Amino acid sequence: MTDRSVEVWTVRLDPSDHDVAALEKLLEPGEIARANRFVFEHLRRTWITARAALRILLGTYLGVPGESIRLKTEPKGKPALDIRGELLRFNLSHSGEVALFGFTRACEIGVDVEQARPMDDMGSIAERFFHPEEARELLALPVSEREAAFFRCWTRKEAYLKAIGEGFFEPLESFRVSFLPGEPAGILRIRGDANAARAWTVHDVESVPGHAAALVYRDAPRPVRLLPRISPDKLLQLI
Repeated sequence: MTDRSVEVWTVRLDPSDHDVAALEKLLEPGEIARANRFVFEHLRRTWITARAALRILLGTYLGVPGESIRLKTEPKGKPALDIRGELLRFNLSHSGEVALFGFTRACEIGVDVEQARPMDDMGSIAERFFHPEEARELLALPVSEREAAFFRCWTRKEAYLKAIGEGFFEPLESFRVSFLPGEPAGILRIRGDANAARAWTVHDVESVPGHAAALVYRDAPRPVRLLPRISPDKLLQLI
């Protein structure tokens, strides 16, 4: 990966029992304790796989064993490396049985993936949480186009919030993104400021069938490389 490039990995979250046992060994005790708090076993397995995948992939960039990497959680929940002076930046998201990871250097980055699915309350969610102009534009679309547009909007907004590390601390209606069919991906305004929005670049990630996914980072457009989807057993071969 060059200094300005972005690499995006997709990992399947369907591990065998053997894979889960091997992946769990890469986690710290606190991470295992968190995994064990999940009530449902499939959620525990998904979390273990995604967290171990993060460690393995970080290890490939840093040239160290994934289990040795020190991670921290920033004040508003964004995961980060606990290594002074390290320029590598990353973000992750998972939905259903797919996890998405983005990596770059010296640039804040966010990713989001959502499994596309019918939603009876799509309009009310948009009117409650989206920017008013986004909600108006969504509901003006033909019904057949609304689902894809809704998830384009949602993932672009979530990826931006994850890039700035604000999570749900920054209201979704405080900024506006493009999402109409054929419209270039981008952030249009941040708290009404178009100049602030121009500091950010947005890409759709179209390599995840059945899902909508977005990548956002604070810089002019960078070269983006999409890596082939990788299974848990192949992931373990990267160690």
